[in-house]
Amino acid sequence: MIHIQNLDFRYPRADFRLAIDELKIETGEKVAFVGPSGSGKTTLLNLISGISVAAEGSVNVAGKEVSQLADAARRDFRVANTGFVFQRFELIEYLNVRDNILFPFLINPSVELTPKVRGRMAELAESVGIETLLKRYPNQLSQGEQQRVAICRALILWPPLILADEPTGNLDPGNKDMILDLMLSEFDAQDRTFVVVTHDRAVAEKCERTIDFSNFHRRIQPDEAIS
Repeated sequence: MIHIQNLDFRYPRADFRLAIDELKIETGEKVAFVGPSGSGKTTLLNLISGISVAAEGSVNVAGKEVSQLADAARRDFRVANTGFVFQRFELIEYLNVRDNILFPFLINPSVELTPKVRGRMAELAESVGIETLLKRYPNQLSQGEQQRVAICRALILWPPLILADEPTGNLDPGNKDMILDLMLSEFDAQDRTFVVVTHDRAVAEKCERTIDFSNFHRRIQPDEAIS
């Protein structure tokens, strides 16, 4: 599903470097990215999804060389093939909950908003306890409710790959267990791939493999700095 080789990513004018010789994540794997804040976990999710592009190296996802695609092609590939649960939710303020969940269908002409999709939206909303909030707007929701909307949006397209950045960080313990059970049951049923950034030991323990980013990240030395 994911094959990364000779990756070297740096932020301009910052003492940060993410260097990965090789990393493979197989189809159907559940993998947790762990490590200290600032070690590159979210950065790698962005590189896998095509939100960011490294100057060097290869990022291949589902047989597609994402790192070589143009901006529009990366966006279309991301919408069609990945569900991304952002740490800051990234909900659209002028859309209500229903349309935020359906947002991938509103921006991607290659997918059709059918009655089946609307039914799935309703089922997902009910499964995370937000079925009564579909007409509300993000500013009318708690952080935990916004998080659940973001998770429904990530799952709505039946994506083969889910990338989740601290998906349980704003949930109380009861909702956290419910969300984890929902997400993992989706993957078990469809053999989907799940990559999660987490500081939560309980989340990491539900995954099959844990990758420690202490092995990948290091500060740039003065003679390596770029302007």
